[in-house]
Amino acid sequence: MMLSLLLTAAVAIGQAPPAPVVLPTAEISSPAPREAALTLARLLNSEASIIGDGDDDTKVVSLIRQLAEGEPELVSLERKHPGLMKAMASAILPIINRSERERLPELQRRQAILYGSTFNDADLMTLIDFYSSPTGQKLIAIMNDAVRPNAMLAEMTASPDLKISPASVLKDIAAVKPELAKQMTAEDQEILTVFGKSGLIPRIEAVAPKTQAIALAWYDENAPWEEAETEKALASVLNEFGIGDDE
Repeated sequence: MMLSLLLTAAVAIGQAPPAPVVLPTAEISSPAPREAALTLARLLNSEASIIGDGDDDTKVVSLIRQLAEGEPELVSLERKHPGLMKAMASAILPIINRSERERLPELQRRQAILYGSTFNDADLMTLIDFYSSPTGQKLIAIMNDAVRPNAMLAEMTASPDLKISPASVLKDIAAVKPELAKQMTAEDQEILTVFGKSGLIPRIEAVAPKTQAIALAWYDENAPWEEAETEKALASVLNEFGIGDDE
């Protein structure tokens, strides 16, 4: 979800990297994922995890302001036209959310192929059992809610094309571990201990850079209609605020 919000902020300040040509799913040459791997991918890459409460533009406005610190022209525009950033976020976020909902099955498919090549059937069933349990769902929910994009923002602002690497994502995820520990009950801890004995945690951590690379590539893509809709929405906002080409 946080990556989605960062992307929205990047688009709002006009610096999102150009998206690659998006091929229909059927044209992407790769084996069909195993069903168990696809089930796991849907658990770990659900709409709630990827998009979440993204229709609330509060977080996006905050991220836009942080990214705009290096853009004096945008800062000046916001001073002259208070509320501009919020209006931009409100206009863009529904478009990005719609695109991500449409494209989500493709992200799940790509992740499932990775999971299927990494874990055997018994491993996949153990992972599915854990992540579909109340403790597993709680873990996912806390991760989505508690992650703060400090490393991601630092990398984006230092990059001319606002790129984010898997390392930055994983650094921000790792920073959430103390918060996770606080919210785990004694029962959760018991379940986590049992899951830890499966030996799968080190393997999950080992494959994490690849899962994040897949997610980042997917976030950089667009639905076929998305760019035109985004340009139209931004033009409407600028017109509403009376901002012309000379500003």
